[in-house]
Amino acid sequence: MSTRQALTGLLTAAALLTLPAARAQVSCDLQVPAMSFGNIDILGEMPVDRSLGSIEVICRNTGIVDVVVMMRTAVSAGSGGSDSRRRMPGPGGSSLEYNLFRDASRTQLWRTSGDAAVAINVGAKQQASLQLPVFGRLFGPRDARPGGYTDWLTVTLDF
Repeated sequence: MSTRQALTGLLTAAALLTLPAARAQVSCDLQVPAMSFGNIDILGEMPVDRSLGSIEVICRNTGIVDVVVMMRTAVSAGSGGSDSRRRMPGPGGSSLEYNLFRDASRTQLWRTSGDAAVAINVGAKQQASLQLPVFGRLFGPRDARPGGYTDWLTVTLDF
C-alpha cells in the first residue's frame, strides 16, 4: 500500500467517526400577534374579509451543518365550531361565525389537524424565520348584538 492510499483511508475513517457529532441542533418558536377584524358594520355587506397578520416561525440551528426543517402548523377551533366555521362569542350569548385562511383568496383553511408540510432552510449556527399569513372571513349574522366579540386560539407547530 502506498503512503497516499494509507492517508486517504485514515482521513475517511476519521470523517466517519466524527460525523455523528456534526448533527444539527434545531429549536423553533412561534410569534403569534393579537389579530382583529376591527370594527364591523353588522348592517353592511357580509361576509367581511380581512388580512389579520402573520404567524412567524423562528428556527435556530446551533449545530455545524445546514438543515431543512419540515413543519406542520395547526390552529385550534377556539371557543366553538370547527375547521369550516369557528364561532366568536359575544355579548348576551350571541356569536359570530368566522374562519381563518392561509391565502388571500380564502381557499386554504387553517385547520385544527395540521396543514401541508412547509420547509424552512436554516444554515449552520444561524436562525431563519418564515411568515405564515392569516386571512379572516367574518360570516355574520346580521342580528348580532353590538359589542365586543373575542375568541382564543391555540397555534401548534410540529417539526
